Amino acid sequence: MNADLLLTIQAVATLMAMASIVCRAAKMTRETPKPVRMQHLVMFAGLSFSLVLPALAGKTALVLSVLAWLTLSA
Repeated sequence: MNADLLLTIQAVATLMAMASIVCRAAKMTRETPKPVRMQHLVMFAGLSFSLVLPALAGKTALVLSVLAWLTLSA
């Protein structure tokens, strides 16, 4: 696989994940615990940053967002 194809796959998968988070957030109510809402916000931010940052920094943004997600759910 060439680099352009991999970047395209990453971008499409990232946009799909962002759309999923938006759909999940739309279903949340006031009764949804704040840490759960924060998890979705942090993951959306990490995905967003991964689209605009250089490759290594983008991966770092994703790893940090997953780490924050897991920490908030602990």
